[in-house]
Amino acid sequence: MSDDTRWEDPRDTFGGQVSAKDYFRPQEPGPFDYLEWLVQDLSFGSLPETIRAVNAKVRAHGRQGATDQELRDAMAMCVVEEAGEFIGEYRRLRGFARRAGNREQMLSELADVVISALMAFDTFGADAHAAIQVKLAKIISRGYVNKENQNG
Repeated sequence: MSDDTRWEDPRDTFGGQVSAKDYFRPQEPGPFDYLEWLVQDLSFGSLPETIRAVNAKVRAHGRQGATDQELRDAMAMCVVEEAGEFIGEYRRLRGFARRAGNREQMLSELADVVISALMAFDTFGADAHAAIQVKLAKIISRGYVNKENQNG
């Protein structure tokens, strides 16, 4: 695949139904592995560097005319979609679905959740590490008290 591949607006293809994964669907026909394309030619450094590099590639090859807000919308939807895929695999693994699942597939989907969340932080111009530190400090400051039994 050439580096000048551009992405079409999925609303044109899917009758107005927009999915985050469809947002980045290629215009050229044929088999396409989005993740393989994203990571080709990347030199993997630290996790934040890698996430920034992947996001830069997405922005550089994104749908022509897409606004920053449309990219943020797509990333927000992507986090939710990946979380849904993770819970689907978890349900299969636990026997709560019609077909069986496996641990490797569940963990793969969980990795997708983490990756898409980190990409969303970058897309929103936020420092994931700092936000996670602040949130963990807040959670820890609450203590580990069962509030229902606090008075008894």
